[in-house]
Amino acid sequence: MEPPAPVPSPDDSPADPNPDNDLSFDMLAAMVRADAGEVGTFVTVLGRKLADALPGHVRCVTGKHLLRSTPDIRRIEVSLDDRVYTLARASHGLEASIGHVVRGISLRSDQVELAEWIDALSAHLVETASRSASARAALSQLLT
Repeated sequence: MEPPAPVPSPDDSPADPNPDNDLSFDMLAAMVRADAGEVGTFVTVLGRKLADALPGHVRCVTGKHLLRSTPDIRRIEVSLDDRVYTLARASHGLEASIGHVVRGISLRSDQVELAEWIDALSAHLVETASRSASARAALSQLLT
């Protein structure tokens, strides 16, 4: 008699083959770009959305604003697999970079344009969501 097959963990379940449930890379990128009009608001809103959707993968660095009671997010770091996506407010706008990390050591970090950063992060999130039920739920939360 054969032992019973292991029950897969919900986090490891493959993507739902139903196209109605697919989360679109283009939809995520469009949502992020739509928020990009005002730099300060964009970084703060995006940082909060990412932190809520991907706990444990997002680090937000805040700074006080003289006229606001809640701190603004000045820098976002999203760690996924071997990549760190960093978006920071700077005096001239935004600085975006994508870093490559191996065993906790940053091997390199490349400055990229905001559009490239958004596209790369969006694609990585969609790819991660295709491998994991919890990542799909997080991406769905990010889109709402």
